[in-house]
Amino acid sequence: MKRAALPLSLGLGLTLPFLPLSTSAKPAPPPSPAIFTASPAEPAVDPDDGSPLPPDTAAWGRPIGSRLAADSAVNAAPFTFRWPLDSVDISSNFGMRLHPVEGIKKMHKGVDLRGPEGTRVLSTGPGRVTRAGFRNKLGRYVAVAHPNGFISIYGHLSEILVHPGMRVRAGSILGLVGATGKVTGPHLHFTLYREDVTFDPLLMVGRKSDAPNDSTLLP
Repeated sequence: MKRAALPLSLGLGLTLPFLPLSTSAKPAPPPSPAIFTASPAEPAVDPDDGSPLPPDTAAWGRPIGSRLAADSAVNAAPFTFRWPLDSVDISSNFGMRLHPVEGIKKMHKGVDLRGPEGTRVLSTGPGRVTRAGFRNKLGRYVAVAHPNGFISIYGHLSEILVHPGMRVRAGSILGLVGATGKVTGPHLHFTLYREDVTFDPLLMVGRKSDAPNDSTLLP
């Protein structure tokens, strides 16, 4: 039963109201934080061109996850990189440069190798062709996925001699040197990516694909 509060006399003509003893009631808990509902995940897109990517696929069609585990051409032993042309003459290195067509400073994500139109373009290593087609700047191109997370790109081809899904070896013919896309003359644009990060191909030619990730491989 709840007792009524009684007044307390101090004998000086003053009367104070009776205050009940405080109980050990716990302070009210703070309000629960708002619960946010996550929005639906955006479909994965290729960071290079913004095109949608199928499940277990990275940039340029590189297989990852379950696709990688099931692909014996890419989930394979390490290999040694080779040049994509039999005769090597570098006309433009990796890094910032004045674009020969646009006339502005831009990052060059590969190396340009001079070669007469029609020269054979060879795969830098074993793997599987993931893409073969045309882009405005790159012209006719081929992309090949390799073991250890690598993918190689070959641009400005006059002809493409492979198709996506083909398994290739180091030295397999992928196409022919040309002048398609945004170029000033025939040459091969050669790019290497590792885990979707591009870096100087000169650092890997003649080197094993499982080489340590030391400072020389930084982009």
